This record gives sequence, C-alpha cells and structure tokens, in this order.
Amino acid sequence: MITPENKLSTNLALIISDQCEHTTKIAVFWDDANTTFKDSKEFKGSVFKQLDHAFDNLMLCNRTKSNFKGLERIEKWDYPQESLREASLNA
Repeated sequence: MITPENKLSTNLALIISDQCEHTTKIAVFWDDANTTFKDSKEFKGSVFKQLDHAFDNLMLCNRTKSNFKGLERIEKWDYPQESLREASLNA
C-alpha cells in the first residue's frame, strides 16, 4: 500500500528499476530544417540504463575525424564527449 510516507521511495525505486515507465528518445535528422529522419531510437529500462544506452547511441552518431602529426593520430569528434555526457545528464 502506497502512503504519503513511502510514496517518494516507491517512485524512486520505480524510476531506477527496469520497470520504469518513462523512456528516452533520440532522433537524428538528414537536414538542417529537422524535417527528414535519418534514424530514431527509444530506450527503456531504468534511468541509468537509458542514460548509458542513449550516450552510446549519441557517440555512434558523433563523427570522428583523424589527423596525423608524425606517428601520432589525433582524433576529433564533431561534439566533445564531455559535452554529450553533460547534455545527456541534464536532459
């Protein structure tokens, strides 16, 4: 039985469990006007699992460019990993 005293912990338990009813959706568009979908994904499960899967998916869409300086390869993403991680956490 849910009471006002245990409702917060019950909701918290639901959100961090795999029975979480909320989902995370990510869409990638072909054009700058955001009218044509290239790909879209929906992630279910605990909010932690959704965050992990969403970040992994964003990194797959995050193109990498490589330059070489001597024998050293320097990789640069379209968006820094830290920025995508911060945006995901804030969302």
